[in-house]
Amino acid sequence: MSRRPPHDVVARRLALVDLITGEGLGFDQITTRLKPRPSKRTLHDDIAWLTEQFPMHFQREKAVPAHEGSRVLYRWVGPAPLLLQRPIYWLAEEELIAFIAARGLLRQPDPTRPATFGPAAEVDPLAGAVDSLFSRAGVKEAADAIARDAIVVSRFGALAGDPVCLAIILAATVLGDGLHFDYDNLAGKRHVVHADPLRMALIKAEWYLLAWCGSMKVYRVARISNARRGKHPIGRPIHIPAHEIDSKLRDAFYATGSEHILDRKRVVLGVSPEGWHHVVGRRWGDRQVIEEDPVGLPNGWRRIHFTTTGLGECRHWVLANGTNMRAESPPELVDWLRIEAKAIASALPKSGRSPPR
Repeated sequence: MSRRPPHDVVARRLALVDLITGEGLGFDQITTRLKPRPSKRTLHDDIAWLTEQFPMHFQREKAVPAHEGSRVLYRWVGPAPLLLQRPIYWLAEEELIAFIAARGLLRQPDPTRPATFGPAAEVDPLAGAVDSLFSRAGVKEAADAIARDAIVVSRFGALAGDPVCLAIILAATVLGDGLHFDYDNLAGKRHVVHADPLRMALIKAEWYLLAWCGSMKVYRVARISNARRGKHPIGRPIHIPAHEIDSKLRDAFYATGSEHILDRKRVVLGVSPEGWHHVVGRRWGDRQVIEEDPVGLPNGWRRIHFTTTGLGECRHWVLANGTNMRAESPPELVDWLRIEAKAIASALPKSGRSPPR
């Protein structure tokens, strides 16, 4: 493993980062402004180290025109790195495995692009950040050799999002910043959003953002573009208790729901023995109740009751289970399923033959 640099080296490099944060400076300018003044060789070593350790933050820019005689400017983008008060000198096996898992879970490959063969560099900011930790800790080769791709998230059928956008949204959510972004709704219309990010959830291999924007709302991250951190929106509550955010997830269906009390619906479903293994052991909504020997259903069937604000998502789930489920309530769910079933039947060909080409 790599050794920790001496304290004076760490302090000098942090001073260098502070000096060039937000303002690009040339080599000679840095030399004269740093106190104590470093030698040219020392500054070259510091620049090389920062370039290797923080490639996303430490940037070189061509000075056009030449800036006080400097053709190259050095700039630090983003907040300064945190100095660890207690350096980590070793990792337990389970800690290393946890980091490997985090890298795999945060990786956001584009499912529309052809697969690559062999080890590839991390291009996603979040997975790349974990990779950078491996490099600085001197365990990257060990982590890659153990099992680079042992833990992945299947993106089959998931809407591809922008990894850079995801990293910005996650940073704003974790650090408590405001968030500006463009959002494309299901109707294909784009509108500008200024929100207060509160929570992120990973649902069926896609990220969702729970945020306050005049009211509590849920945004699919893959439909967000042009995200940038900024000030909080005007009129936001000073504090939104965590239990209120939890309640939105608890009453939703796959985290898709409404905050309006009138949208809470009590769903009652009959479930066949063949469909029961898709339901048992899972929580589908608030105040969930299961009848083991219900009246009015065939032998072996069960009845499940739960409350949800996400009836739109729930009805598609019921439809996908086909004849293994019977919707009994609410009436709008029963009516919607009846209409959908008739539409599906009328759209099917009259025989199983392939249509003529």
